[in-house]
Amino acid sequence: MMQNMVKITRIKYDRRGKTTLTASSFDKFMERMTKDDSKNTVGAFRDFVSMAQNHYGCGRRWTGDYYLMHQMPSFLPSLDIVRDKQGNETMRAFNGIVTLSVDHIDEETDLEAVKRVAAMMPMTLAAFIGSTGTTVKIPLAARPQAIL
Repeated sequence: MMQNMVKITRIKYDRRGKTTLTASSFDKFMERMTKDDSKNTVGAFRDFVSMAQNHYGCGRRWTGDYYLMHQMPSFLPSLDIVRDKQGNETMRAFNGIVTLSVDHIDEETDLEAVKRVAAMMPMTLAAFIGSTGTTVKIPLAARPQAIL
C-alpha cells in the first residue's frame, strides 16, 4: 500500500520550547492514534478539558494551562517538514492529505455518528476523536492517486 510512502510530521515540544521533528508513514501515524501511550497523555488531557469546562465554566473558559501539554505531540498529516542546515523548519513535501475537523460535539453518540458518516466518503482515510474528546478529525485524500 502506498500509504507507507506518505510521510507526515510529528512535532514534540520539550519544557524549554525546543521542538523535535519526526517523519513517519501514514500507517505509523494511524497506529499511534489508535493507542494512548503508557503515560495516558490523551486520557489525562480529556479529563482536564472536562474539569475545566464543567468546574470553572458557567459559560466562561478557564484560562489556565495544562501542565502536561509539553508531553502531547502535534501532528501535521499534510506535510513532511524537515530542519535545514541552519536549523530552520522547511516543508519538504505536501502529501495530498487534508484534515477536516468537526468541532464542538457534546454527545458520545454524535461523535460516533460523525465518524460513521465520514467513513462513507470514498476520500476518507480515517476518522477519530480528537484529543479534547469533543471533535472528530477526518484525514481526507485530496490527491487519491498519491495516497492509495
